[in-house]
Amino acid sequence: MKNLCFLSLMLVLSACGSVSTEDLCSRLAECADADTTQAECVSELNEGATDAEQAGCTSEYDDYLSCVDGVDNVCSQDEIEAACFAEALAVFGCIGVVEDDQPG
Repeated sequence: MKNLCFLSLMLVLSACGSVSTEDLCSRLAECADADTTQAECVSELNEGATDAEQAGCTSEYDDYLSCVDGVDNVCSQDEIEAACFAEALAVFGCIGVVEDDQPG
């Protein structure tokens, strides 16, 4: 589940925004090392939508999902972290989780 590790901390924060969770989860589920189906991914993201709204982090998470969606190779944990570090940091900061290690 390497390709989903970076997303796993965000699952409870997911929100419905301009990015289709179905499309993003479809891309993630196609990764060779994915151990989550598209349906499981969508379900987990949808379960967290209310939590994101309640935490006031909808905008930050939408920005993060948009960033991940824009990564060419969503199967590469390194590419997601490098491209979307600032957006992830904004989400972590919004919910009170500190993530200050810059990607290598």
